Amino acid sequence: MAKIIQINPDNIDSYLDSSEKYLAKFFDKPEAENDEKIQKELKKRHLSWPIKYHLSPQRHMLLNWYPFRTDSSLLEIGAGCGAITGVFVNKLKQIDSNELSPSRAQVIYNRFRNVPNLNILTGDINDLKTKIQYDYVTLIGVLEYSGKYSKSKEPYLDILRTSKKLLKKDGHLLIAIENKLGLKYIGGAPEDHTGKLFDSLENYPQSEGVRTFSKSELTKLIISAGFEKTDFYYPFPDYKMPQIVFSEEGLLNIKNMTNSSVLRTVDDSQDFIKLFNETSLGQTLSDEMLIDKFANSFLVDAHV
Repeated sequence: MAKIIQINPDNIDSYLDSSEKYLAKFFDKPEAENDEKIQKELKKRHLSWPIKYHLSPQRHMLLNWYPFRTDSSLLEIGAGCGAITGVFVNKLKQIDSNELSPSRAQVIYNRFRNVPNLNILTGDINDLKTKIQYDYVTLIGVLEYSGKYSKSKEPYLDILRTSKKLLKKDGHLLIAIENKLGLKYIGGAPEDHTGKLFDSLENYPQSEGVRTFSKSELTKLIISAGFEKTDFYYPFPDYKMPQIVFSEEGLLNIKNMTNSSVLRTVDDSQDFIKLFNETSLGQTLSDEMLIDKFANSFLVDAHV
């Protein structure tokens, strides 16, 4: 049986997106993790984007291909509502999933209550007092929020340093994050976190404690945290709903980027007017060997 472990008993919900009550109720039903049942639920027209985002098995494609060692351990920092947790519990020996918000931790528990190799750690990861070190640590959609939920003067660097301390010497940190120079932002999509047009392209002139990074910025940040190697992968159209994940070599050697289903973003949470055809520009950038700088998202495997 899965277990909920409180890091901080005084912890309160600090981030919610209105899907939590719906999901807690949905996963409280018997066999709710059944793929067929989820697919049936996803066909309902009234579902909001957050619910689709947390339910969709397409989320698994981000890491269901990754060669995890089966006898290893993983710490999932910022597990959300457990959309990718299912990949980990099926592939690794022991999973500790950390979630700041108690309501979301409850969704994870309801979703995986019968899984024996899962602990759900609720509270701020910075308050975790443990000598345990893991083979893998993940920051999926987490790094960009570090400035909002930390009082540190270097919040983005510090969460990477914290992650490194929690890793074994040969461990791997897996980071998924949007690219501040992403093709969709150039094409007129509002910034995912602030909702402002061109916000990341202008380097967040009115900082709200949330920010993403370009490829070079992210590389420098990870190296500054003490990691020696960064292997970049590119989920398309983005890391939230990936249809395919390219390696560095695979992306730069691809001959045809004109498949609209690969390049077209699927986030329907915000309406916007597209300034140009993403697919056509994507092909041009690919031809010029620049597509890695303008991919919508990065998946980074950082290690020493």
